[in-house]
Amino acid sequence: MSRLNDFLIKWFTNSSTDKDEREKIQLNERLANMYMITTILIALLLLLSVIDIIHTQQIMMTHVAVFILFFGLNIISLVIMGKGGLDHSRVNSKAEYRHLIKKYAVICIGFAIYFGLALFGLDLLFDAVGGIKTYGGNPINYIVGGIVMGILMYIMRVVKIKKEY
Repeated sequence: MSRLNDFLIKWFTNSSTDKDEREKIQLNERLANMYMITTILIALLLLLSVIDIIHTQQIMMTHVAVFILFFGLNIISLVIMGKGGLDHSRVNSKAEYRHLIKKYAVICIGFAIYFGLALFGLDLLFDAVGGIKTYGGNPINYIVGGIVMGILMYIMRVVKIKKEY
């Protein structure tokens, strides 16, 4: 681990002694879980900020700060995962590759349905809070949006498969 990482762990745990490998692994695992939970909570806070913007018809600095924090954390995560090659799936056989492709297809169909329903839910929410119709209430818009997002997610996942056979 880098000296910066060791320093941050000592600072975060309020400890002045070095940690052994077991403690470092446990700390990194728990901190990673905390990071993921925090990112989800910031996304929910961002949704609340958008609702507040629609309701009050004004943007405050806190709204901008939450937006920058959320997208900054996500961009940093993508860069770190990409540099380390941690965002790739490795397969060792053609059968494993086909199985993974089918699995990704099912996951992305589910994601397409989720995304379409989320668009519909947000449209209802924005209409209820501020009288704003984002997609005009046309179900075709939600379906097309979900299909496009599902296809894009499928392509992103398939591109990141590393064949090792």
